Order: sequence, then C-alpha cells, then structure tokens
Amino acid sequence: MDLDKVIALFTGKNSQELYERHLAAIERLCQSNATGFAIKDLPKVQQILEITLRLLLKGVPGFLQPAVGLIKVLSKPYIKKTATDEFRLLGNISNILACIGQIFTTPGYPVELQLATSELLIIFASGYGQRPSLLDKVPPVEQIECGASARQYHTNQMLINSSGVLTAVVKSLGAAVSAGDEVLMMSLSLVASQISYFPENANALLDAGLLHSLPHLFAYDYRHPLTPVAVQLLWNLLDFAAVATRVGLVTTPASQGPASQTLGTTRRGKQEDAQRSSVQNTQEEAQQQQQQQQGEGQQGEGQQEECREQNKRVGDPTREPMAGTGREGEQTAPSGNADLGGSQGATFGRGARSRSPTGMRPPSSQPTSILPGLAHSLASLFLSDLLYGFRTIDKELRNDLVVVCSLIIGSDHPELPSPNPTTNSTQSTKQADLREQAELLRLCSMEFVGAAREAGLFEALLAVATSPELGLPEHEGLVKAWALSTEELDYELKQLAWKTVVAGCVHASPDDAWILLDAVRAWALVRALLAFVEEVPEAAPHANLASAALAAQRRWSPDQLDALRAAALARLHALAPLCPEVYVEEGGPEVLLRSLSTSVHSAHMEGALRHLHHLVVSKPSSTWASSLVGDGGMEGILGAAGAVSVLLMLLQDGSRPEGVRHCCLLLLAALCRTGSGSTGTQVRNMIGEANIQSQRSSFTSAQHTNQHLGNSLSSTRNSGPVTGREASPSPANSNLRRFRHEGGVAMVLSQLARCESADRTLPSPYTVAVLDVIWACVVPDRKNTARFLVEDGLDALLSLLEIGNRGHRAVGLSLLADILSNPRSHSFFHEWRSHQDQSTAAHLLLRIWKEEDNAGGISDKQGVLSNTALPLRGTGKPEAWIAPESLSYGTLLPGATASGTLKGKQTGAGHLGATMHEQLGATASPLVGALVPTLEGGFTAKLVPAGSTQQGSTLSREQAQGVAGAAGGAG
Repeated sequence: MDLDKVIALFTGKNSQELYERHLAAIERLCQSNATGFAIKDLPKVQQILEITLRLLLKGVPGFLQPAVGLIKVLSKPYIKKTATDEFRLLGNISNILACIGQIFTTPGYPVELQLATSELLIIFASGYGQRPSLLDKVPPVEQIECGASARQYHTNQMLINSSGVLTAVVKSLGAAVSAGDEVLMMSLSLVASQISYFPENANALLDAGLLHSLPHLFAYDYRHPLTPVAVQLLWNLLDFAAVATRVGLVTTPASQGPASQTLGTTRRGKQEDAQRSSVQNTQEEAQQQQQQQQGEGQQGEGQQEECREQNKRVGDPTREPMAGTGREGEQTAPSGNADLGGSQGATFGRGARSRSPTGMRPPSSQPTSILPGLAHSLASLFLSDLLYGFRTIDKELRNDLVVVCSLIIGSDHPELPSPNPTTNSTQSTKQADLREQAELLRLCSMEFVGAAREAGLFEALLAVATSPELGLPEHEGLVKAWALSTEELDYELKQLAWKTVVAGCVHASPDDAWILLDAVRAWALVRALLAFVEEVPEAAPHANLASAALAAQRRWSPDQLDALRAAALARLHALAPLCPEVYVEEGGPEVLLRSLSTSVHSAHMEGALRHLHHLVVSKPSSTWASSLVGDGGMEGILGAAGAVSVLLMLLQDGSRPEGVRHCCLLLLAALCRTGSGSTGTQVRNMIGEANIQSQRSSFTSAQHTNQHLGNSLSSTRNSGPVTGREASPSPANSNLRRFRHEGGVAMVLSQLARCESADRTLPSPYTVAVLDVIWACVVPDRKNTARFLVEDGLDALLSLLEIGNRGHRAVGLSLLADILSNPRSHSFFHEWRSHQDQSTAAHLLLRIWKEEDNAGGISDKQGVLSNTALPLRGTGKPEAWIAPESLSYGTLLPGATASGTLKGKQTGAGHLGATMHEQLGATASPLVGALVPTLEGGFTAKLVPAGSTQQGSTLSREQAQGVAGAAGGAG
C-alpha cells in the first residue's frame, strides 16, 4: 500500500475532512501490514499515527478502534528490507517510540488506547517474548556474541532508553495511582517490570521518579494480580540498580498527596471488608457510649478514658493503608493483616521495648521517607501470605517478598572497604561521595530493619526458621506448622528466613539490635542452626539439641541437608559474634569441632574452620560476651574443648585438601596467638589478617601480604626487640602447652618440608600460613622454641629462605629475627650451611640484601647510594637483571619493594639486609658479615675475616640439645 497516498488523503485540502475514507484507509493499512511495518517506512507510519491521534483528541467519532489497531500492528517485529536496516535506521524506531510515549503524557486519550500502548511496550521490551534468562552483566550490544534473539532484546532495551518513553511511563503510572485506576496501574507496572531487566533502564526509571509511585503498588492484598508484578519490579530495581534503589528509598520523601488518600479504598478483600466493618461497628458503639457518659461526673470520666483506650486498641478503620503512620503518629502496618502476630507480636513488634534506656522510639508525626511505609507493606503482605496462602503462586510470592526484604537490608557479611588516602582534589571529592553513599546505605538498612521489626516481620521469619525442627507448637497468627513441608519452595523459604534474620541483626540500630537478639535467643535460632551442623545427634551437648538434630536429619533429604548445613554455617559465621554467650550455651564449639572430626565434605569443613577463626579473631559486640572473659575468651573455650588436638589431627592427614589444611593453620595460629603487647605479636597479627584474605585469591593475597608487611615491619620493629620469654598467663599459653604436648612442633617441621618442596615460581599463601603458625605457636613459648631448634627447625627455615619464593622473604626474615632474639639460637644460626654452595647464613642474608639492592636501585655498581635523601627508596629502577618469572608475579617490582622512607617505612624482604649494608658499607672481599648477639639481647652485624669461626653465642649445639631435652621433660 502506498503510504504517500494515505498521507495525502489525510492532509489534502479537499480530503482532510473525509473521515470515513480515513477510517477505511487505516483499516486497509493495518490489513496490508498485518505481519509488521518495514523499518524504512516507520517515519511515514509515524506521520499517519500522529494525524490519527490528533483527530481522536478533537473528538471525531470512530477513530479509537483504528488507532488501537494501528498500535497493535506496531507491536509486531519490524521488517528489514536490507541487511543493514537494523543498524542504519534505528532512529526510525526510536522516533516512533517517542511518539507512542505521548499517548501516556497527553491528557484526553482513552484508557483503552493506553492499554494497547502498554501492551506494545511490553512486547517490545521483552524482545518479542525472547528475553534472555540471565542478565546479571549486560555487555554492550556491539560486544554480544550470541543469537539474534538476544541481540534483538538488547537493541530494543537501548532504543527504549534513548527514546524517552521511560519518563512517559513513569508519569502515567503516577497519574494512574492518583486516580486509583487499577487496570492501568497493572498494565504500566508490567511495562516498568519488563523495562527494569536492563540495568541502564532500571537507573533511568529511578531518575524519572518511579519510587514515588512504587510503594502505592503494594497497597493490595497478596491475592491481587498487581502485587506479584510490584514485587518483581522492586526485585529488578534492587538487582540491577541496587545502590541507587536503596539510596532512593531512604531519600525519597513520603507522599502526602491525593494518591495516598485514595489508596485506602483500593484494597478490598472480602475478609478485610468484614474485619473493617466489625472494627468500625465496635468503634461506633464505643463513641456512642462515650457520648452517653459525658456530664455524668467522675464515674463518667473514668468510662470515657476506658473508651479511649478501646479506640486505641481497635485502631482507626478509616486509616489509609499506605499513609505510613497510624494513630498519634505511630508507624503501623499498611493493612488489616498487621495484627497477625498474635500475643507474641505484642511484645516483639510495635510494642517491644529495648533493653537499653534509649530503646523507646520517639513518635513522629510523619515518616521522612517512603521506606517505613514500604517496610510495613512488605511485612503485612508476607504475614498474610504466610498464614493464608497455600497455593504454589502464593508460596512463590511469599519467597519473593523475603528476597526483596533481604536485598533492601543488605548482606549478612558486609564488607565496606575503607577509602584510600588521596592527594588529588577530584579523588578526594569522589571518596567523600562514596562515604556519603555508604552512610545512606547504612541508614537504609537500619530504617528498614526498624520498621520491619515493628510490623512483626522478623517474628514470623523466626517462626519459619525454627519450625518444626525444634518441636515448637503451632503459633497462632504467625505460621501453621503443618503448612511448612519439605517441598522446594518451603526448603527455599527456610534458607531465606535464616539469611534475612541474621542480616537484620547485623544491620540493625543499637536499639533494634537488642530486641532482635533477645528474640533470637527466645526463639532458639542458634540451636536450630546448630541442629543442621550436628552430624552425630547422640553426641550433642544437651537433649534439646540432640532431638532437634535428629528431627532435621529425618525430615530433609541428604542433598537438602547438605545445602542446609552449608547455609547454617554461613549464618553462624555472622550471628555467633553478635551473641557469643548464647552460642556457647547451646554447645556451638563442641558441635563445630565434632563436625570437623566426622565430616567428609571439604566445603563444610572449610566453612566450619572459617567460622571458628572469625569467632576467635572478632571482638564480640554484645555485653552477653562479658561472662566469656572468665573462661579465657573464645580461644580458651575452644582450647579446652580440644580444638588444638583436632586441628593437628587434620594437618597430619595428608589426604585432606590444601584448603582445609590452610584453614587449620590459620585457626591454630589464632588460638595460640598471645596479646598484642609485643612487637612480634603486632607483626603476627598483620600476618593473620593477611592470611584470611588468602582463601579468596592465592596470588593476589600473597602479593598483598608481602607488600603490606614490607611497608610495616620496620615501624613495628622500632618499638623494641622480642624477648622470646614466656608470656603472662593467658588462654593462648594454655593452647601453646597443648600444642607442644600434641606434637605440634613436629607437625610444623613436616609442613616446612612440604613448603620447601613446593613450586617456588608462585607465591604460596599456604607457606605464609605455616610461617605464621611458627610465629604464633613456637616463638612465644620457651619450651616450644627449644624443641624447634633441637629438631633442626631453624635449618629448615633458612633453607626455605634460600630456595623459596621471593615473596615469602618479608615474613621469613621477620620470623627469623624474632627467633634469633633468643641468644641460645645463635649457635644453630652460625652452624647452618647451604645445601647448594655450603655458604653460611650470614652469606645468605647478604645475598638477599644484594638482590633487594639491585631490584630497587638503592646503590650503583660502585656501591654509592643512588638516593642520599631517601636511601632505601633508591631510583626505582633495577640496576641488575632479574628473572622474568619474579617480575611477572610482582614480587620484585621496583614500586612494590623499594617503597621505604627515612621515617621508618622500609622494604620488608630487604630490611635486615639493608641494615647490614648501612653498617658494613662497601667492604673488600676478605671480610664477610657475621651476625653477633649484643649485650642487650639484640642482634647486630659485624665484619669478621673470611674463614674465622667466631661464635655468636657461648652455648654449643650439644649444650643446647641438653637444655632442650630438660625443657621437654619438664613440659
């Protein structure tokens, strides 16, 4: 059909008012292009559409159906006449979308036309029904190497973004909310939901003001068809624009316009109508009784007070469900289902009091943002769905609601990187913005947790999390125990409930945290989690835990039980440090250690070891932990429960994966590490913190560990030498004794031999962990050190320094310095000989220093300092050739090693060698360096003639062996 003739018919001077011919022309146009318009013809089609819409606005009868038919044809895939139309003529599609968007923003168009336009956008945004299932990371269109359907989807989404139709959809949705048009709200919500799968469009929806209308979409019952669409829309926003959505929720002011006044009449379920009618009748009777009592004296005043109290209890039936506040400014749930918490909800929900004096929330006349009202809406929907929804679609909605709440709260393992110091003003501004953004995210989590707690969400989640394994009875108004089965959706709900409750405890404000942790203790959530970790119910510490573990094993299938056990370990990782006393009372340490002894799943073992390590090194944030101090802290409790023996047993088992043994080393070092008073302990703490990160990436962790230590070891050494004497009585000292009695020193030597035979081309976090164990478990204890020296431990350490990876030198040299602070170790040092060239330990240290000197360009070939102002910084350019494999792994890069200053920052691996270089200077070859003990117990470098046998200690090897034997017998 000739489109030019159609346009001439509409615009001709003699035919522009022949409306019947216009209608017939539009009908023939739609019939002739029933499969879709060509891309190159879209400008002419747009002109015809614009004329049709103008005639419709003028009120010419008969143009509604032709306009709707034209919109329906435009929803079909556009036809390419040439292979390049899709790339050359994208502007035609963008223009037609912009024209269609005017149907939403221009007043006067019929709702039927807007619904047809919404259907067009839904089809177009979904890529004509071929939306990919995974859109976690969307690459640019030109980089997509996939089928035509995925490319079509991404192209359509980009066209929607560039056409500006997003703003029109958001404005029309706001108008529909104000008018209370549920049909149009449903249609536009579906459009926004399809558009929000694309990250750029999700952010554009937020910029257009979608959050102003979004809370009103949750003002309906869980059975209303709009509710799942609203939940999916919010989930998409939290998935693809998480930061912007959470910041927007806490910064968008609460709506007080006509929309909030009309939404109270939109939720009209039969059950709620009956409840509202009953409440209204009750209040009317109370008001009539109050009027009759007026003027009857003191007795009448007392009855009036009773009536007022009754009014407060029954609530105001005319309250708007999405207004966000209840009577007297108190925040309330947005529907009649807010009181489903029963008697327990009265003490845990809105009426709950904090244990602290400041626990009472001051009443506010109006909420400052949309977040409290949204939290009450989500909680109300979940409570009603959990209690009355038994269909599959109801259970899916129930789980989706918990997911949305969890995404708003945030992760239960928050990791907020501290901003790095900057010198650029632009970078400083960026860091300030990031800090402000982090504060807003924290505020979003806190406000949502507080509002959700008041609405009774966490109480219902705790009921789901602990039932029916703990044998709790059916809770009236919360959940029916028989409704929680082992089906996939209920199995998923239990894990979601665990995660959301723990995340709420992590992100809650101090006042809310007290209430939540009290509820966790009352509902025995820790016991429920330990029941899934316990693999031998008969050996459980108490009968309640044994019965719960047995019920869990009987209820769930083996595959489900494995997944639930891993999830329980992850939740305990975050929850136990918040309530360590409850964790100990429920037998957590014994259960975890027994699980390590009996488990055959390496993933579960690594999870348990990481959890125990985190529990030892973290500082409890609850005053409940005050009673643990008398028991020696968590390291004392674990040591008394046999943790050292279990860890040594796992390390001696060569069949265990390296990841398990690595975690064992980290936990063993944490259990034996003494207080933070000495210099050696400060450095060991840095080693332990760096080793925690090594589980995530072996290469990056090793590089970060050595660079961090290289910049910090010098400043810690300035505080004084380590004496090597027995520390003050502490739980760590008891663990050191257990370590010695269980054969820990021999185990360490075997691990050193394993590290020595490993591949030296890569930095090994496992080797650093072994050195950390020696630092924490051997060096602080006199008897352990003596046994380590007698069993040739120092020889193994020097051999590892000689042939091991260069990245381990910073840790190894610092450990060596602490060992040599004991004068009785000097004879072992001087008697060591290299297996490669029979060189002494002093030669080895000088060689290491020379390599670091060449790597950083500290001195030239004549031995003259290159940088007299900052000698250890050098030139930053290597003066000698270095092996390519060393450079490739970043262990000898000039920027990574030569970063010292005169203020105390020195290179880690070359610190001891650099000190010797400053003392020795450029010397002739007949003189060699020797390490000689000082009168103060320290260690210095001196020049001695080559071939001399100067001893650094008055104690021979035979005498040292005798002393070590006596010490071993006494131990």
